[in-house]
Amino acid sequence: MKIKIIILVFKKKDGWDPLTGVMSRGWNTQLLSATLNNIFIGLGGVKTENQFDNPDLIAKIKDENDLGIRYLNNFSTMSNDPSQGYYLDGLPNKMDPRAYKAFFVPGNTSDPQYWAAASNQAASIKVSDTRTDEIDAKYTWNAFSTGTWGGKASTIVFRGQNGRIPGMINKFRTSTQKRLFFCFLGKLFLDC
Repeated sequence: MKIKIIILVFKKKDGWDPLTGVMSRGWNTQLLSATLNNIFIGLGGVKTENQFDNPDLIAKIKDENDLGIRYLNNFSTMSNDPSQGYYLDGLPNKMDPRAYKAFFVPGNTSDPQYWAAASNQAASIKVSDTRTDEIDAKYTWNAFSTGTWGGKASTIVFRGQNGRIPGMINKFRTSTQKRLFFCFLGKLFLDC
């Protein structure tokens, strides 16, 4: 079988045409999805402490089986995610290193790829009529299921907000990268 492959390289640019970078909308938070987060943590294998040198960030790394604080009345529990109903008040013990290369850690402003618009790490969770937990999302790692959460959504003031959940780093927001296209040319020949 003979196949000719041509690789085309286009420089991305800002704007609204076909060559615009796909993540170029500055107003779009580009938050980490729960599905991708489960893949990153599931593949894991590399200790978070070996991926950073910031001592304040390293101090927020959780024990291996620590899922954080359980908020059953606040977070969606309608999924097969083993961390459903939990808020991770720190960083996972182990993580696929690609996660930290593509998404910023909330509040890690010492990272040159940190997105400046992600400036607010303060949040609150109304646990009951008499209790509201104030949360500092700095150096935490959470991703939530999309869609409606019904009444649970009204008790949380940080879901989907800049700076409280990992989001796409600057490198992928600025449309300064190149886009690769792999094209097959010619006919496909089978050797018999």
